[in-house]
Amino acid sequence: MLVQERSISSFAIFIKKKGILLQAADKALEQELPLPEDVLQSLRSFFYGMPSIAYMTYDYTSLKSFVNARVMLDELLSNRAA
Repeated sequence: MLVQERSISSFAIFIKKKGILLQAADKALEQELPLPEDVLQSLRSFFYGMPSIAYMTYDYTSLKSFVNARVMLDELLSNRAA
């Protein structure tokens, strides 16, 4: 949203110990988002060896696809349990 508002021009995502860190490329802005351990393990495996994931790259698109698939899976499982 900050990119769309032109508050920042770009950002990078770093996979940390307890979540992901979003860091602006051109300003001293950052935000850490905690994630469940199983999601973090999957991200670490998929993006192994990558120091960061840059906005508007193939890897960023892959990350978005991963997150969307995870959300859909969680919704399907919760609907199945109901």
